[in-house]
Amino acid sequence: MLESPQAFLAAVLILAGGIPALAARSHNGFWQVIPPVVASYAITMILAVAGLWGSSPEIDGVRTQLLDTLLPALVFLLVIPCDLRAVARLGPRLLAAFAIATLSILVGSVVAWLLWRPWLPADGWQVLAAVAGGWIGGTANLVAVAGGLEASSDQVGLAVVTDTVCYSCWVFVLFSAAAAAAVFNRWTGSRPAAEQPWLAAPASAVSEPPTKPGDLLFWLGLAVLTGEAAAVVADWLPTGETFSATSWTLLLTTVVAAIVAQSPLRRLPGAARLGSAVLAVVVVTMASQATFRGLLAAPVFVAAGFTVIACHAAVMVGAARLMRLDLASCSVASLANIGGVASAPLMAALHAPALVPAAVLLALLGYLIGLPAALGLATFLSRLAAAVLVAWCGTFALSSAAWAAQLEAGSAAAPKSASPNPADPSPASGARQTSGYWLARCDHADAVLLDAAAVAAANARMVEADPAVHDLTAIPGELSREAIATQIKQASRIPARPLFHAAGDPVTNRDRDAWKASLALDAIPARTAPRFGLIVCRSPIRRIPTGQRVVSDPDQLDLDLFQETAVFPGTPMAVLHHSADRAWLFGVTATYTGWIAADAVAIGSRREVFDYIARAGRVITGSTAATAFTPSAPEVSRLVLDMGTALPDLADWPRREPVNGQLSTSSYVVEVPCRGADGALSLRPALLPRSADSHAGPLPATRGNVIRQACKFLGHRYGWGHDYESRDCSGLVADVYRSLGLILPRNTTDQASSPAVDRTPLPPAMPRAQRLAAIARLAPGDLLYAPRHVMILLGHDPDAWIIHATFGGGRSPPVNGIVIVPLADVAAEEGGPIVDALTTLVRVLPAR
Repeated sequence: MLESPQAFLAAVLILAGGIPALAARSHNGFWQVIPPVVASYAITMILAVAGLWGSSPEIDGVRTQLLDTLLPALVFLLVIPCDLRAVARLGPRLLAAFAIATLSILVGSVVAWLLWRPWLPADGWQVLAAVAGGWIGGTANLVAVAGGLEASSDQVGLAVVTDTVCYSCWVFVLFSAAAAAAVFNRWTGSRPAAEQPWLAAPASAVSEPPTKPGDLLFWLGLAVLTGEAAAVVADWLPTGETFSATSWTLLLTTVVAAIVAQSPLRRLPGAARLGSAVLAVVVVTMASQATFRGLLAAPVFVAAGFTVIACHAAVMVGAARLMRLDLASCSVASLANIGGVASAPLMAALHAPALVPAAVLLALLGYLIGLPAALGLATFLSRLAAAVLVAWCGTFALSSAAWAAQLEAGSAAAPKSASPNPADPSPASGARQTSGYWLARCDHADAVLLDAAAVAAANARMVEADPAVHDLTAIPGELSREAIATQIKQASRIPARPLFHAAGDPVTNRDRDAWKASLALDAIPARTAPRFGLIVCRSPIRRIPTGQRVVSDPDQLDLDLFQETAVFPGTPMAVLHHSADRAWLFGVTATYTGWIAADAVAIGSRREVFDYIARAGRVITGSTAATAFTPSAPEVSRLVLDMGTALPDLADWPRREPVNGQLSTSSYVVEVPCRGADGALSLRPALLPRSADSHAGPLPATRGNVIRQACKFLGHRYGWGHDYESRDCSGLVADVYRSLGLILPRNTTDQASSPAVDRTPLPPAMPRAQRLAAIARLAPGDLLYAPRHVMILLGHDPDAWIIHATFGGGRSPPVNGIVIVPLADVAAEEGGPIVDALTTLVRVLPAR
């Protein structure tokens, strides 16, 4: 496996250069059907899925930098050879044929979207727009449009598959039809191609003198500089759902390149040759992060692609009849769009060699107009009045009962709006308060996005890269006094501002001195061997070794500043110290460091503790569960188990042997940790009723399961630091994802800044329209972070709806619970809409 960014970059360059070099030296007709750039994408994607390179922040950073830098440069280089003056000399009839071909592809894409919408995902319009971009100028435009729309790697893969299959078939049809040119021309009443008067386009318009290394370096520098300048300007321009800053960057780069292409600079050779090389690098870089998951939807997109081709063919045939166009003109105009500069000249040479320069010029014109045309198509598709148009199309595929259900749930492709549905004056009520409503609106809700191996790999990355997550197995056999004292001081800071006890009386200096003394820093030995234990009951982790509640405002007793979090039975802990009265232990868990009541921890050997964790396979998937009541063993009777708790499943327990006086016929036998009078660990069997919400192993990592798990807390009271047997905002997120087997940091700030997740920072100066566009690209289960708060996205209806644990929630009186609301209803802590305060968007599960 390639793990360093340098090795990854080397692999990208070898794949980008090696496959085109092989094609150039081969006379196999395969490369005329499957262009080298498409083969590069497919081979790279196979290698990525096979695990040739790993995933790390360093490699992801190299990939992002390559795409951000080279995509605008690619657009610049491919537009430079397009001499608009030479194109104008081709004559109105050929240009009209080209324009009709372009328009027919755009219209065909709309028809395909409407016809196949019931079987396409909600964001399928991005794939169709990328394909349309590829069919107006070539594969480079497909790549550019996908980048402009910020499409996922799976969407790029779907677009490449659709483009390749449909393009290959259409090329075969056009080449086969050449034999019937005379019949077609008689039917349209047109003159043969060789007799057309506009074939005088000079070959020099498309030829290029020999290229020197200095030429290539100049063009590369100018292309990168233009792209960077365009990116700076794009940050100041308005954005929307389909028009991101990247879209503006590419369009501005296109305009500048078109201007340069008419200047004397265009006579400097090398732009086209360098553009081909940059295209190969961009395509391979995109493919390097692809998976095969999205390709399951490829047959539907291929069918949609053939629909576009059928519409294109019908329009071209009709235009030929009306305008008396010959077959050669129609075929060249068609392939100048769908095939680009690679295949249009071949079609021209088949009909009349004099057509070749014109074919190249038209293909270059396609490069110029393909990007803005396809981005305009994307905007149109995303804003269709889907509730009416999709209903018309859906009658061909859906039964009346199923269609009625779809209308009731609402169209997933409904246009985005800032206002609630006027037919529902209370949008936060009714069906939206159920998980089923959001599951119905989630495309591929039960598609597994991470298998067990991928979950393990994600957790390993989290432990390795995130300092807020601790690897207990890596704790050394001895720690110094200084190391332990430093951890205690960091975890036990007492705010200097005025504080109050729960009764309302102020905290005094005597209180502060007593708390500092309780840390017993002077009692830390010079060298300490950490002890290991298991938590035996749901217990709070505190900032200070005391049960006293301390608040900043005597009117807000719910927010206990000393309450940090809670840990559940079976959680491992490394114990480093004890309080002055020995009633509290200072320890480290996987996601938190702090003080816990000594009677909540059973101390065992390191091997005993980690063996227990390795065997813990029965996961609690309800908000809470409890072991069966048993009077003979109160230590395991009605033991509260929170979501994400994992216990060993004693599946081989003899069926006729009672567990604490009860047969296990209708229960699972699980092993729970118990604490003896001396504090030692013992393991006891207990019964977990099968009616309890649990699962053999973590739940599959699907977006549907994130929705289901989060909604199981709906209506629970807000619990700061897991207080009140409940959760706060980040605790909700951590517990939901833990039930899927995924480790996240405990606190909001750590989650938002974790280097081990897919993060999208939102700068404070980002305009609201651009923020809403970024949110619109999120999928259910993705996370939205503001200062000291996090929310889970449930879906778009038509705007973003979230579930979160909130004390305030922007309402008076405070919500003080776990609720489902529109994002627009949530206020920031400092006031104003929370969308303006969002700092980070996080995707824990990968995009499909």
